[in-house]
Amino acid sequence: MIIAVLTPIFLVHFIMGWLYLKAGRLFKEVVDTEGNDVELLMNALDNLAGAFRIEAIVTVVAIVIGFVIGMAFSGTQGGNGS
Repeated sequence: MIIAVLTPIFLVHFIMGWLYLKAGRLFKEVVDTEGNDVELLMNALDNLAGAFRIEAIVTVVAIVIGFVIGMAFSGTQGGNGS
């Protein structure tokens, strides 16, 4: 059961980390190389945008799931309602 919960979390963080590291390498190449700085910079920004996009989507999904779970459990805790 715990594997089923942790696997998606691991995959999301692994992909985001990979995108951040790739963007960092591209930013470093902008400093270290000459000639195609604009292309390297645009690629780095694309990688950062992808990581931020994943974070935004995962955050929205987590909020929705938390809200749904909270609503489901709030109905079972109330007693007789008076």
